[in-house]
Amino acid sequence: MKLLLLLLLTLSLKVSGQSNKEEKFDTIEAALVLPASVKSLDLSDKGLKGLPTEVEQLSNLAEIDISSNPTLDLVQAFEVLGKLKNLKTLWLTDSKISDVPVQIAALKGLEELWLDDNNFSVVPNSVRLLKNLKYVSFFNNNISKLNLRKGDFPNLNQINLCYNKFNIFPTELSMLPQLKRIVIWGDSMTIVPKSIKKLRNIEEINMEINYVSSFPKSISKLKHLKNLTAQQNNLTEQSIMPLYKLKNLQTLGLSNNCILHVKPQIGELKQLINLDLSSNPLTDLPVELGKLKSLQQLGLTDLPALNWDSTFNIIEGLPNLRRVGMAFMKRSKMPNSFARLRQVEIFWMNGNYSFDKDEQERIKRMLPDADINFK
Repeated sequence: MKLLLLLLLTLSLKVSGQSNKEEKFDTIEAALVLPASVKSLDLSDKGLKGLPTEVEQLSNLAEIDISSNPTLDLVQAFEVLGKLKNLKTLWLTDSKISDVPVQIAALKGLEELWLDDNNFSVVPNSVRLLKNLKYVSFFNNNISKLNLRKGDFPNLNQINLCYNKFNIFPTELSMLPQLKRIVIWGDSMTIVPKSIKKLRNIEEINMEINYVSSFPKSISKLKHLKNLTAQQNNLTEQSIMPLYKLKNLQTLGLSNNCILHVKPQIGELKQLINLDLSSNPLTDLPVELGKLKSLQQLGLTDLPALNWDSTFNIIEGLPNLRRVGMAFMKRSKMPNSFARLRQVEIFWMNGNYSFDKDEQERIKRMLPDADINFK
């Protein structure tokens, strides 16, 4: 009996230990129960003026959130956090700050820094020199220029500049030798300058929800660019012509623009896996779209004037196509040629209110093995 109880107790302790390792602590008191097991600590919105020095006992702490503490003494906080050799991630969002004290340099192993929803108008000098930083987010600030210098962000891999004040795409990001991903949607950009060609190592650009009307020919120099999303801009069929030379593109998002026609050169993008043409004034797609044999996902939402018979004839020949968005078609009947898309596994058809229940059932019978979602 005693042996059984001992086994149960041992098992209980193991389960408890695993649970503690996975838990995200939100008070220092709870974290100090088993300090060596604490990997994540959330002290956001606690009205802190100083960071509890007991945090120093959390020797394996990897991430801490001290956001929404506008009266927090950051100099003191960084002195405490600087003693944690395993700290990799710091959230300092919504803190009403416009600068970061130089003491942040004590966080030598920091790899992720979140500075969203603050009052930055420039990139703090103290942050630029964090040698191990791989990701930084300035989401929703007031930055309009970066003024980068040689040696800034030497290992930065990703940067988030969404909802700032940029009017021109900041091609000076080319000064960051390790940068691979730029997210800069929701700004006020109207211009992508020729100097974008300097971003030779960039792999992903997300520039949704801006006012860009054209791409320079020099963007075709970005040989490593794999993902480009430019939804909700002012692009036309002519202004996207340089994109057809980006031979390594795997994702191309062009929804919510002013594109009347897709040019035959789309067929040159042989590596394309995901293409979104939704919410453009398109009436036809080129037969060359059928050359995109690697395509797996296609967005055709909100295209009420599209010739669907012709479209189905083209895309039935895409052997790897598995997901198609066809929401808001604004039709009462689905063309019979829809039944040819036997390779597609998922159709998103929400917003097709003009399909009555009988028509929805008929559509499902056309492709009984597909997941067709009308909600």
